[in-house]
Amino acid sequence: MRILMLLGLILPFGIASAQPIVKSVDKSGHVTYSDRPIEGASSVSEIEPPPEPSPEEVKAAEERLERLIEEDAKLEAERKKAEEARRKEAMERAKSQPKVIVIKEKPNPQPNTYYMYPPRHPGFRPPGQRPPDHHPPGMKPPGHHPPGARPPVTLPSR
Repeated sequence: MRILMLLGLILPFGIASAQPIVKSVDKSGHVTYSDRPIEGASSVSEIEPPPEPSPEEVKAAEERLERLIEEDAKLEAERKKAEEARRKEAMERAKSQPKVIVIKEKPNPQPNTYYMYPPRHPGFRPPGQRPPDHHPPGMKPPGHHPPGARPPVTLPSR
């Protein structure tokens, strides 16, 4: 990547020096740099291209490029070495820790896990919720006489 950047800086000097650079400003004030003037430009001026680099500057740039390539390779090797060391350290940590087993249980099909009382007849109420005149089936309240029954006979005591 750095090679391409440096070549992008070095190569245009040889190419650009052969062509003139024209600066054109249109009526809106937009500036355009090109090799020929734009039609309808309000002002056009030719810019002097930068001088070509001397052979010493080219040689210094090439040496700088070589140093940068070597430094890049060295840094890349250090990065890979550090990455490998971190990977090995993580593997050692993983080996030293006990394995954790995760068990996923199926959800309980019954929404309520509390004890459910057996079903009762439709009119059943627990003892604390019975009306005051309630009597269990088969037991009659005191003084109860079915319709058409004779009143109880009391015998004289002796």
